[in-house]
Amino acid sequence: MTFAALTKLIDRFSRQGVPKYIALRDAIAYSISTGEIKLGEKLPSERELASHLPLSLGTIQKTLKLLSDERLS
Repeated sequence: MTFAALTKLIDRFSRQGVPKYIALRDAIAYSISTGEIKLGEKLPSERELASHLPLSLGTIQKTLKLLSDERLS
């Protein structure tokens, strides 16, 4: 998955009143459910995601912890 495609999905899943980390979680979970990202596939590093996505490092870290807790990454 490209960073541009992931950014578009983040925009798609962004909703008023929903934290950005949830929109990123939803974008990644959707990509897994469609096979764009294979379950268990290694994602880019936190810093790489932060440098390519319109999100802070803290937001990305929170998302990755949530995905890990949900056993999606």
